[in-house]
Amino acid sequence: PNAGKKRGDASSATPSNVALKVPKREEISPGSLQSPEVKNTPSALYKNRTNMGAVTLDVKSPLAATGDETKSSILSLSSASDRRCIIDHFVDTSASTGDSSAPPEPAVGVQQQDFRYMFTTTDQRSAALDRSFSFMQEQLFKHAGLPSEVLALHTPVGVPSQDGVVCFGRVCCEAAEGKINKTSVMLEGGRMEGGQRVKLVLNEVPSYALFPGQFVVVEGINSSGGRMVVRNLCEGVPKPLPSTSPEQLRLTQHGPAEGPGQGPGCQGGKPLRIMVASGPFCCSDNLDYEPLRDLLHQAAKLDPCDVLILTGPFVDANHPQVAKGSVEMTTEEGTLDAVDFDTLFNYKISGLIDSFFLANEDLNLQVVLVPSVNDAHHDHVYPQPPLGDAVEGGVNSPFFDGEKLFRLDIPNSKGGPLKRLVHCVGNPSMIQINEVVVGVTSTDVLMHLGKEEIAQRPPGSNRLERLVDHLLHQQSFYPLFPAPSGVQDAAPLDMRFNDKWRMPVSPDVLLVPSKLATFARRLTNGTLAVNPGQLAKGASGGTYAKLTVYPMPVEQLTQAAEAGAPIPHQVAERTSLQIKRI
Repeated sequence: PNAGKKRGDASSATPSNVALKVPKREEISPGSLQSPEVKNTPSALYKNRTNMGAVTLDVKSPLAATGDETKSSILSLSSASDRRCIIDHFVDTSASTGDSSAPPEPAVGVQQQDFRYMFTTTDQRSAALDRSFSFMQEQLFKHAGLPSEVLALHTPVGVPSQDGVVCFGRVCCEAAEGKINKTSVMLEGGRMEGGQRVKLVLNEVPSYALFPGQFVVVEGINSSGGRMVVRNLCEGVPKPLPSTSPEQLRLTQHGPAEGPGQGPGCQGGKPLRIMVASGPFCCSDNLDYEPLRDLLHQAAKLDPCDVLILTGPFVDANHPQVAKGSVEMTTEEGTLDAVDFDTLFNYKISGLIDSFFLANEDLNLQVVLVPSVNDAHHDHVYPQPPLGDAVEGGVNSPFFDGEKLFRLDIPNSKGGPLKRLVHCVGNPSMIQINEVVVGVTSTDVLMHLGKEEIAQRPPGSNRLERLVDHLLHQQSFYPLFPAPSGVQDAAPLDMRFNDKWRMPVSPDVLLVPSKLATFARRLTNGTLAVNPGQLAKGASGGTYAKLTVYPMPVEQLTQAAEAGAPIPHQVAERTSLQIKRI
């Protein structure tokens, strides 16, 4: 009955009790990217906010100097060679297969869009858990710095002994359901060692922080075979930070940004600016995405940056209108028609980003999109594939002539790293921005860990820092197993691909968006961990993060080059960071 109808023009000023009106992409004007006037803002709370632009956290790098904060370092983009940074998946060269003809495999995440899941058998899950067990056992025994006399006492879990023994295993809860506590902590061995479980008595351990799924080395006495009195615990070991040759760092950080000898990824001695924001990107009382529009205007005009990283959810499954399962658009005739979530993303995210680039054709900016398990339009699995069309090219709509359904139509996302302006990556992912290795997951793993962890006098006083440290010491973007149930944004783990959320290195920057308090911390291993907060909180605005990564001094790189060995990037020491309100 709706055949032949066309969608009409619509203002972004849609009251919350009126159906959403969405213009066609070509009808979105460049002016719509600017901060909207008060009369066009549907949310009174968002409209009347008085703290816009307020800095909630400010961390200065010793390398920050007067004059380096100007906008002059953000150059116009006339060709791919003008780009001050190159964005690509991080590739673990140490895990190379030796086949030079095969394209390099991204080290983290599922990057193909035809990702098949929900086909994991029990045998495949068991085999994946065994691989994780063997991998972490090797990592802890080789790199945790345990004395050789301790390693000589290695005994499978559950083997009784009157003497001291050392066991490796996974922490689990004694009960099948319920939260782990001090009296219900058990250690589970691998299947190759018999798969036995033993109860851990922690009274003699001065401090610890444990959670289900954590791989640990335990030293103690297990005289009965079923109850082990623990004396010492090793709770994991982080991977080393990535390193690069001083010559390459000097070329990237101090190479000419313009003129003769210029090439892609040359900063010309200027800092690298990265902006990070996490969804939801619209307020809870409408679907106008005004916080995202304001953020794009901020990145383009008010506070230009080189890279804008956006982590989902983009179409939030917890949004009141989306949760009802019906999103309506208004046709030119004034009738209401329900649309699918892909179409909503197409108009509200893809359309806005497309108009953003059309209005700023010479802007030197690249956008990274990371999906979320809370995205109503995307695969609900962890790890998640990148955003893309559910059906390649979409399918013809029975309601609107010439329109495609199940099509995200993300602009400027095709081609190689030097051609794309929008980079769609999986969840989790590890990307490389010039030399800076950035690890990111949109899943609120800190909230999940905080609900499951038990701790007694742990070292350090900052709980958020300790939660992030768990990720690095377990070398995993999601170390919990099993994933907690009954939480709003539970992670549906496909254990067959658990190696896809393993960390091949400790990233220079670890982005962990969370509902917990915003923070930025330099961890004990040198990683910079950042929680930018949420861009929209209910019907009001939230926060985002801005990182300014300064280049290393030329003198330091020259001295390092004489040694001839790769050096760590020291990103945490040379990064200034602000968390600001939208």
